[in-house]
Amino acid sequence: MPEESRKSTAFAPVPQQSDLGDPKVFSTVLGVSMRSLFKALAEGRENEVPELVFSMTALLLDPSAFIQPQGWSASALAERFRSVLDDQLPDLSADLEHPAEAVALMVNVFFHAAVERLEGWTRLERGGEAIDDALLDDFFKSDAAEVFIRDWSDWFLGRRSEVPK
Repeated sequence: MPEESRKSTAFAPVPQQSDLGDPKVFSTVLGVSMRSLFKALAEGRENEVPELVFSMTALLLDPSAFIQPQGWSASALAERFRSVLDDQLPDLSADLEHPAEAVALMVNVFFHAAVERLEGWTRLERGGEAIDDALLDDFFKSDAAEVFIRDWSDWFLGRRSEVPK
């Protein structure tokens, strides 16, 4: 097969005009990361969760594939999370020496909350049925997912002061 006719399996680069400060763009990033997390867990690939946490953390620490929001910095994001920790878990907050640690912990908190939201929605709306693509499609079309993603997007972007539940 000629070299130019082979298709790449690599991810396409994100267009530079994608503004990470745009709530719709950031919400899409959160939704894609949630779907990847849910699929990995549903398919018994729990060993991929740290990679997902690392990928999301890396994006938040260096969103160079995007136009960055005004005033965006890993330090500001980490400080926003540290202020939450100072109130709720002061011992843990003192142990986070680098912004990357705080951001990675916040991504873990977000993923944990996402799994709880999906499990709650599945119990209420579907009687606890197994997670598959059709269920995930319905979940992501639901108000529960829309509100969850919007609230977390607003928090990560600094438009909301309290951590969503």
